[in-house]
Amino acid sequence: MKNLKDALFYILTIGIFACLMYFIVKKGEPLEINKVIKTEQIVDSNSWTQIKDTMHHNVTHPLAFSKK
Repeated sequence: MKNLKDALFYILTIGIFACLMYFIVKKGEPLEINKVIKTEQIVDSNSWTQIKDTMHHNVTHPLAFSKK
């Protein structure tokens, strides 16, 4: 009997939170921006150049620090 109660509690808990997440997603859909974001793609360079460029960008433009 205890196993049945535990299983029922588990199933109800998972079901309730799944429904809650579904309703949160549905309520948030009107808040989405339907804007196409254009990304820049480097095609003329090799992999090593792309890695160096990415590292340089991440080191020189950190998001965690603000310029004062």
